Amino acid sequence: MKNEDKTKEKLIKELVELHRRITELEKLESHRKKAEMENEERRLYLEAVLADAPDAIITMDAQHKIIMCNQVAEKLFGYSKKETIGKNIDDLVTGADKFEEAKLYSKQVLAGENIPTIETVRYRKDGTPVDVVMAGSPILIGNELVGAVAVYTDITKRKQMEVEIKKYSRELEHKIEELRKVNDELSQYTYAVSHDLRAPLRALNNYCRFLQEDCSNSLDDIGQEYIQGIAENVWHMEELVTDLLEYSIIGRTRTKITNVNVGKLLARLVSQLHPDENVEITLPKEDIIIQAKEIQMEQIFSNLLSNAFKFNKSDNPHIIVGYKETNNTWEFSIKDNGIGISPKYFDKIFGIFQRLHTQEEYEGTGIGLAIVKKAVDQHSGTIWVESTSGKGSIFTFTLPKIKAEQLDQKTG
Repeated sequence: MKNEDKTKEKLIKELVELHRRITELEKLESHRKKAEMENEERRLYLEAVLADAPDAIITMDAQHKIIMCNQVAEKLFGYSKKETIGKNIDDLVTGADKFEEAKLYSKQVLAGENIPTIETVRYRKDGTPVDVVMAGSPILIGNELVGAVAVYTDITKRKQMEVEIKKYSRELEHKIEELRKVNDELSQYTYAVSHDLRAPLRALNNYCRFLQEDCSNSLDDIGQEYIQGIAENVWHMEELVTDLLEYSIIGRTRTKITNVNVGKLLARLVSQLHPDENVEITLPKEDIIIQAKEIQMEQIFSNLLSNAFKFNKSDNPHIIVGYKETNNTWEFSIKDNGIGISPKYFDKIFGIFQRLHTQEEYEGTGIGLAIVKKAVDQHSGTIWVESTSGKGSIFTFTLPKIKAEQLDQKTG
């Protein structure tokens, strides 16, 4: 009986141990399945991330054999996943001209180093080259290298755009050079015509004066009126030619930049313009020394001041010349209480031969403000107008300051 009891006890112990082992195995199997499920979920997540990535991504093992590639990589290089898995990446996408470069980068990444971003060329399955930006990085677990990842960005369109931009830049430079030559020729033509016209105009003016002085008794009132009309038109034509010549000269002659005393220049110009006694003129009190081309500064102020006098019907005309200095510029303004300008004409008035009034209303050639604009442009400055019809105008221009060490080098 005792032996039977011992046998039963032994059997029970074995059954308990077996049950324990089975339970442990079941737990292990459960953990294994859970781990497999988690790994599968991570794999699917990684594949989803890679699929949505905008760049071609290829992962490799420690022997540089491809483990995985995303759809962008398939499309970029023309290989299916089946054709890439287990293959050496350099054998697939590297041409003979880039093989040494690829070997160097493979050695670098397999040594656990990052491959810096570079622009290079790789090849598609059909042998066509593709411009890419490439970067690579080793995959380490602890200190153990288990693989590498390579990322390729297709820059073919960017390279094509760069080629197109260079092409258009060359064409633009060519067009600009052609335009410059045309402008030079036009300027020379204008100068030559204006210069050559002055002599016959003076002759016409002299003949009109001779007729008036020597033949006045032989002419009736109508004849006298005709002679006077010819003289006035000849005078206007000579004035027009003079202004046109002045406009064409700006920028053609190499005028040296010097120190200009603007205060003295303004005082001299006001004296030369002979304004009426009822005209009040306010000039800056202090001496203003700037670096500029004196002849062109005289043209700028002379035309702006004469316009301020001319286009003014006020009983008490008042012209104010303002001045302001900043770190980088000089700013001058000429303010008047004259007839003003409608804002719709602000851009038009600086064009050559642009007149807003008839010759009978206000004398002039329509070139004055064009001369001012061209002279300001020659100094790399800016000019603008603020005005309202009937309420006066403010013409403002700025000139960039020139450093002392540049003064001797600046000519135009």
